[in-house]
Amino acid sequence: AASDVYKRQGHVILADVLADFRRYVQDDRLLALIETILRGHNNPDIGIAQGCPPSPVALNTRLHTALDLPLSAADPGTPPWYRYVDNIVSLHQSVSEGRQFLNQASDLLRSAGFSLKGDPGEVNLRRQGAPLDLLGFRLRKRDGRLLLEPSPGAWRGLREDLKKAHAAHSPSLAAVMAVEGWLEAEGPAFESVKERELLEGVYCMAARIGFRELSSEAKLLGTLRQARTRWLRLRERVRRRLLGRRRTGLSSSCRL
Repeated sequence: AASDVYKRQGHVILADVLADFRRYVQDDRLLALIETILRGHNNPDIGIAQGCPPSPVALNTRLHTALDLPLSAADPGTPPWYRYVDNIVSLHQSVSEGRQFLNQASDLLRSAGFSLKGDPGEVNLRRQGAPLDLLGFRLRKRDGRLLLEPSPGAWRGLREDLKKAHAAHSPSLAAVMAVEGWLEAEGPAFESVKERELLEGVYCMAARIGFRELSSEAKLLGTLRQARTRWLRLRERVRRRLLGRRRTGLSSSCRL
C-alpha cells in the first residue's frame, strides 16, 4: 500500500510544530530563530509560507512525532513500513492487511490535522505483471522475487536533466553530473537489472540529446556498483533492525 500525506486544508498548526522542535532542540535562541522564520512576516498561528527554508524539516519533524513514533510503538510484528517525507509505503501479505494499516495511519494523521491524499495506490504484486511505480522505481514480482528497475518517470527525469545541461556553463560536465547523480539515486534498482544493458540505454539517450561523450563505461560501471553496494548495506541494516524489534517484542510477550 502506498500513499501521500497532505496538509488538511493546506494548513499546519505552528504550535504543534514548535512543540515538536522543543523535543529535540535545547537552544532557546535557535528555537526562537526557527519560530521567526516559520511565522514569516504575517506571524500566523496556522500555515507555513510556501518556500519557507525550514518547512521540509518542519514537516518531517511533525510527521515523525505524529506518525512514525506511534507506529513504531505498535506491535513489533507489524509488517515493515517506510516514509520518505510525505510518501508512505507499507509491505503486506494481503490487500486487506494493507488497508488496515492505511486506516491506522489515517487515524493518526487525522488527529494531527493531516490526511492521506487521494487513491491509496493499492497494488497486488502477486498478480502477473502488476507493477508499482514508486519514488523513481518500478516494482514487480517475478518467479517469487521482488524486482526493481528504473521507472519510466525516472528515465524521463534523466532526459530532462540532460536537456537542461545544454544551458549550463559547461554542458559536458553538467551532463556527466546528471548521469552519475541518476545512477547514484537508482542504486536499489541495480540488483535486478543487467548493468551493460542499462548503461547502453543511458548512452543512447545522451547521444540523442547531443552528448556523445560521457564518462568511460568503466567509470559509470563503478558508480553503478557503488550505488548498488550502498543499497544492499542499507537493506541489511534495516533487516537486522526489524529482526531485533521482533525478538524484543517476543521476549517481552513471554515475560508477560
